[in-house]
Parts: sequence; C-alpha cells; structure tokens
Amino acid sequence: MRELNLEEIQAIELDILTFFADICERHGLDYFLAYGTLIGAMRHEGFIPWDDDIDVCMPRADYEKLWEVSREEEFAPYKLVSYRDKSSIYSFFKLVDTRTLVHETYIADQYETGLWIDVFPLDACEPDSAEFAEAKKANNRLQQKLELAVGDASRSASTVGKVAKTLLKPYIKHMDPYAISAEMDKLAAGLDDSTRASGEVRFYAEMPDAVGMGDLPLPAENLFPTTFASFEGKQLRVPCDADAILTLWYKSWRKVPAPEDRPASHALDVFWVAEEPFDYATTEHTRADSAGV
Repeated sequence: MRELNLEEIQAIELDILTFFADICERHGLDYFLAYGTLIGAMRHEGFIPWDDDIDVCMPRADYEKLWEVSREEEFAPYKLVSYRDKSSIYSFFKLVDTRTLVHETYIADQYETGLWIDVFPLDACEPDSAEFAEAKKANNRLQQKLELAVGDASRSASTVGKVAKTLLKPYIKHMDPYAISAEMDKLAAGLDDSTRASGEVRFYAEMPDAVGMGDLPLPAENLFPTTFASFEGKQLRVPCDADAILTLWYKSWRKVPAPEDRPASHALDVFWVAEEPFDYATTEHTRADSAGV
C-alpha cells in the first residue's frame, strides 16, 4: 500500500472521468462538469492546480439510466457505488477506482471506499414554491443526521464536537446511514413532479448537497443543451452558459485566488492498494502545463 500525491490523485481521477464520459457518450446520457471542476475547465483548461476532486451533474433521468448501465456492463477497475446496494453511505453516486483506498479524516473507517468522482443528480424544481423551501430544510436536517451517523467521534475537528458525538453515541449507533441517504435521494427525486410532467422545466437543483451550494436553483436555459470545453486535453461536457452558472455559484470565479485565500484540500489520504504497482506512466492522464496559474 502506497500513499499517492496530488499529481497522482489527479491522474487517477482524470482516468475515472474519462471512463465516465465515454460511458455517457456511448449511452446518450447527458452530464456536465460542475463546481470546482467547471472552474478548472473554464479558467485553467484542466484541474485547478491545487484541487483534489472532480464533480459532475446529470439530469435525473440520465442519472438513473447510469445506474442501470452499471448493473449491466463491466466497469472494472471502476465501480459505481451507492447507498442502494450499501457500497456507499452517500445519497448521490460516486464512481470509484477499486485499486485505491481513501481514508477520510472525519468518517469512520468502516465506510471507506476508493478514490472517486462525485456524480450528482439534477431534479426539476420551482425555487419560489413552498415545497422547494421545505425540501431544502428537510435535506439540511438529513445531511446533519448523516454526518452524525457516519462520523468518527475521535476525529472531530473540535473538542466540542468530540464531546457531543461521544454523548450522542448511544443514539447514533442506531442510525442507519443508508436509510438516511435513501430518504435524501427520495426527497430530491420527488421535487415538483407537476413541472416535470408538463415538460416545462425552468430550474434544476442538486439537492443531495455535498459542496454547500447544491440547492441553489439553476436556470435550465443556462445548462442545456450542454456544450464542450477542454479539460486536461480532453473535450468534456459543460453547461451551455458556464459563465452564468459559475457566477451564480462563485461570483468572481475568473480571478485566481492568492495562495493564502485558496480553500484547503479535502481531509483525506489516498492509497494505492492493488497488487500491481502504481505506474503513473500507464495512466491516460495528459495534464496540461499549468505553470504560473
């Protein structure tokens, strides 16, 4: 078992993303790069140099079809994991490289999985509706409940957190993280059925929020039809008006932040655990030169 550095992590993630994009294109499934990954595509034509993850979004119908495809086709060495078969604790999919292992600092060891890209479903919504407001509140409550259910009390970021989790341990041990995630996913998928049935989707939301901005309604006209942008030398799908979407999420996203203002990397350690040794040269990673950005 060997720990991987940032460049190696990015190389593996790019391979996963390339595989994912190929599956989507072959099966006619729509997706687009999202969040920091979209910033990377539009500002750096690849990874944000210090970033260590990849996020993509898919319309719900395509998202569900991806699950069906993963049950029918061989994805090895990758695997689409989900609460649905208890291969993941989260309410959204992750496509993982099974040759790797990730230690997440604040997550109990029993829930470890491989290095991943996050795949979030998009659901139609009416942002001004009472139903959407209630769904956001319910989603936030469930998210907090899930964090309690899967967290390791000994690794809490603060002393207060450690004490709180220790005191709640008798209650927490009866929580089922897979059931909580199922409830979150059902909540998101059930948003505004009448709008979807009419075929007039005006806004989408990524409700099973893992990045702090997922429940911001996204105008459909700024998302679809998707187009292509360069990411590490590969042509991958992005929203048709990526500038509008990124401005909604991040405001001044074009400005490269000073080193002291850059977000910290995720609290995780990544290891290569396959029998065959990790060989960087064999990956499909074609990292563009990002010196000076």
